[in-house]
Amino acid sequence: MAHSPFSPIRGNVRGRRFVRFSGEGNASANGRHTAFTLLEVVISISICVIVLAMAVPSVSGMLREQKLRKTFDTFNDFIQGVREKAVTGRQDILTVWSDDGINVITENTGDTQTGSESQHYSPTGGALTLERPAALIKNPPAEWMFWRSGVCEPVIVNYKGGEGTWRAEFNPLTGQGKLLSEDVQ
Repeated sequence: MAHSPFSPIRGNVRGRRFVRFSGEGNASANGRHTAFTLLEVVISISICVIVLAMAVPSVSGMLREQKLRKTFDTFNDFIQGVREKAVTGRQDILTVWSDDGINVITENTGDTQTGSESQHYSPTGGALTLERPAALIKNPPAEWMFWRSGVCEPVIVNYKGGEGTWRAEFNPLTGQGKLLSEDVQ
């Protein structure tokens, strides 16, 4: 006798009576239904929620760290550009640090131009400070010289902004910055 997809099937498995419609459920070879119970589903969802709750703070911290690292990379690229300009232009370049940013002043030794300001750098959302540990005088001015040979004075640059803070040391031979510390906020 053939059953339609919605005709009831009555049965008795291990002393329990049941009624189901044909085509409904997934019965195994021994007649038991294989499915997830509500408790198993709730436990699985709870585990997924806990794992996601632990992952969200680490992802947001990683994004803040990337933003802070980008401020260093942007500044380092700027400094490399200043150094490259000094070498290729065969001229000494002075960076003068102030509250509103860094002014780049080209110091030509010829008779044409002397002390012409050519570029300005201002960090977005932060402030930069300059330390000159190799300066010969106490409390030196906030100036950093790049000579036409490509060398510069060794300095330490500090950044403080909304993303956090970093401290970097710049190599006098290459002008390349190296992060000494960074603190993400």
